Parts: sequence; structure tokens; C-alpha cells
Amino acid sequence: DRSPSRGLGDVYKRQAQHYESARAGFERMGQRAWVTQCLAARAGLALKRGDLSSAAADVQTIGAALAEGAPSETVDAAIYAGWICYRVWAALGDRRAPVQLQALRDGLAARAQRLSDPVLRRSLLEDVPLHRRIMGNSLTSSAGACR
Repeated sequence: DRSPSRGLGDVYKRQAQHYESARAGFERMGQRAWVTQCLAARAGLALKRGDLSSAAADVQTIGAALAEGAPSETVDAAIYAGWICYRVWAALGDRRAPVQLQALRDGLAARAQRLSDPVLRRSLLEDVPLHRRIMGNSLTSSAGACR
């Protein structure tokens, strides 16, 4: 059977395998920030295909790493990982979702406040698609977010 839905399942499976291979390689090299990014990408993929148990397992690891202050190569990497945590928790109806979303918003707002130029400040919050979604007022569910 080569139906379109089966083909998409194969694509998701291959993507998950690539993320896992990359995660394992970064783990061997001690690159914790990149391990977290691979887990976030894999959790986002699992969420997209409706596999909440796999997404939740990856987010549990990501959440623990972020809570202990896992290193991040860039601020945006931590924002992406935090966003994935929010999306998965929101899809699960987990009480941590609104707390995570508020933490992301607070972090972005603080980052913007450090910029003296109002045009750059506005650009940081409105011109970066992920930042715009985080700062938006209607983020009550993960449906359709950050695709």
C-alpha cells in the first residue's frame, strides 16, 4: 500500500530516526544543548503526527534540562525548546503549559527591554515568527502553532 498517509508516516519515521541519530552523536560529544535541540525537534515531530506519549517523554527530558539550566548555544535554541514544551503540555492539558508560556513571554520581553532602539525591540518581538507566536494574545492551545 503506497497511500499518501502511509508515505507521510514513512517520512515522519525517517525524520525521527535522523533526530535520534543526531541526538546520540551530540550525546557522545557531550553537547548537551544540541541534545536538547534534537529532543525538541523530535517532540515537535511526534506532536505533529499525534503521538503525544512520545512527545511527552521527550519534553520531560527537555523540561528537566531547561530547569537545571542546560547550556544553550543560543538564546533562540532555548526559546525553541521551551516553545515545544509549551505546545506539548498544552496538547496534554498539563497545568505547566500556561506557566511555560508566561516564562517564554517574560524572557522575550526582558530581552527586548535590553535593546535601546525601539525599532529593534519591536522587530525582536514581532518580526521573528516564533517570537510573534509566543507574544500573541490568543495562544491557548497548540493547534496549528509553529508549523
